[in-house]
Amino acid sequence: MESYCAFVTYDTERFSGHPAAQLPTLQRTLHQAVETAFALSGLTSLWASAAREESGDGALVVMSHEALPRLIDTFPAQLQRILHDLDPDLRAQRAQIRIRVAIDAGLVDDVHATSAPKINVSRLVESAALREALARSHPDVTFLALLLSAEVFTHYVAGGRTRLHSAQFTPCHVRVKTFEHTGYLHVPVPSLANTEHCGRAGI
Repeated sequence: MESYCAFVTYDTERFSGHPAAQLPTLQRTLHQAVETAFALSGLTSLWASAAREESGDGALVVMSHEALPRLIDTFPAQLQRILHDLDPDLRAQRAQIRIRVAIDAGLVDDVHATSAPKINVSRLVESAALREALARSHPDVTFLALLLSAEVFTHYVAGGRTRLHSAQFTPCHVRVKTFEHTGYLHVPVPSLANTEHCGRAGI
């Protein structure tokens, strides 16, 4: 039987640019930060039952659609705060974690099989809009940018099912390979890039 699920994926900016010796520690720090953000968002039980496909610098998570309101309005803000708090220690190691997050939703009958939402969310997280959102922001202030699919934005944000307002999102055209879509960009803590600081040594 098909289930309507939330698809969340996250990816780390310039992860492979760090020295190889740092990568295992950074990977653990990344996934622990995400798990903590889920817990602080009141999503512990849904996180525990979610299907996860982790990579070195990110993951794809498929979970119950019940998580969507908090995934949209609470999880990104919590993860932004956690990464901000981690940054001084990471900076001392000449490292940094800044994340792109994308969310889609759809029907799936096997979370391990390839499905349209699974492909779509993977394209969204690779979009130029998300990459540019981080590039245009200050690396010591903004640690996360979020992109929603049009379906999720329409049903949950425009539909009044989250605590965020539609005006807090910017529509953008997403084109990755043959995939074209309208996404909705949100940056929990926006900032302006300062070219004097954006070239942090070693990152």
